[in-house]
Amino acid sequence: MEEQLSSVGLGCGGAVRQLRKLLAVADSEARYKVPDYAVEYAKAIYPLHQPAKVHILAHTHTRLIHDSFREPLPAGIRSQGRIIRHTRYQAGDHSLDLRQEIARGHSQVILVGQITNQKEPHRQMPDVTVTMAAGKETVARAVSNEFGEFVITYEPRARLTLHVSG
Repeated sequence: MEEQLSSVGLGCGGAVRQLRKLLAVADSEARYKVPDYAVEYAKAIYPLHQPAKVHILAHTHTRLIHDSFREPLPAGIRSQGRIIRHTRYQAGDHSLDLRQEIARGHSQVILVGQITNQKEPHRQMPDVTVTMAAGKETVARAVSNEFGEFVITYEPRARLTLHVSG
């Protein structure tokens, strides 16, 4: 095969050299060991998926307007012991700020949130029921204080839905 490749034109020989370089890179990548800290960090952020759906006060259209996981962290913060995700949703005149937090090595997620009325920011939002569900099963429930704040602790799982109802 080597003899035939050397007898073929230069264009083919150049392609062979490129393919050999590609093969060398692929071989070195296959031997690469991902550092343990990177694996631990990936496992730690996995439970902080945003809810599959968020329903705010019977609005049919709720949209995600901010997600801290879409922004790179400053170098010094990447190694912190807690993983934190901030998200903000908008539905009509209302917004929902969420902070999900999990300590490395722990399984429960702490969800801290606040519902506010953007048209009337000084209006209090007490007694708003917040329910985390997986299908028809209620995973966790909380009621907001006079400032629209609430805290829920839950075990992460797939297809979680957050319902905020007044």
